[in-house]
Amino acid sequence: MAKKAQNERQSEATFACNLRELEQIVAALERGEVELEKSLELYERGAALIGCCRKQLQQAEMRIEKMQIGKQGVSLEAVEEEGGDDEDQS
Repeated sequence: MAKKAQNERQSEATFACNLRELEQIVAALERGEVELEKSLELYERGAALIGCCRKQLQQAEMRIEKMQIGKQGVSLEAVEEEGGDDEDQS
């Protein structure tokens, strides 16, 4: 249950806070002064933060794309229909 609560707090945190915490984890692991069990916990937390940061970046990219499309006067639905299958063809 504690991990679920931690993950919920993590997803509510800002990108900058998540990135700062990730940098602290990386620094601690690079110093090599952390016990094995604590290193594993930090690594696990870092992996979760990376996933959260990626998700936040993807959401930001989608918002930017929507703003750009809106400025060009093209409907989002039309763009999605035209380019929706491009990723599958790679």
